[in-house]
Amino acid sequence: MDSDDAIHKGWLAAVKAAPTGAEVCCTRNFLRYDILAGKLCAYSRREPSPLAAFKGGRNPFAHDHAELERRYRVHDIAGPYLVQIFHGGNVSSRRPPWYRRRLPLERLEDYGIHGNR
Repeated sequence: MDSDDAIHKGWLAAVKAAPTGAEVCCTRNFLRYDILAGKLCAYSRREPSPLAAFKGGRNPFAHDHAELERRYRVHDIAGPYLVQIFHGGNVSSRRPPWYRRRLPLERLEDYGIHGNR
């Protein structure tokens, strides 16, 4: 997660509710908000995870996120808990494609982002 992104207000509760044997809690779904265009879209990844919580002192830098399921007991937390904020030339230096699922901007309120109407 970058410093210009936001997590859902329920993320820590979702991690706390994960099974006790989970070493890493991940999400595969996330949102991307383009500030200039005023558009919010839903995305999904095949591998975990734009957002992950490493439990029991696990090192988040020990392995690439594509290898997490081979290295740890991973628990997938359903739903988007991360908003990536697209601005300037960040997020792979290109604007997100808008064939992705568009969402209403009110969805940003659970991430602490207000005043987008």
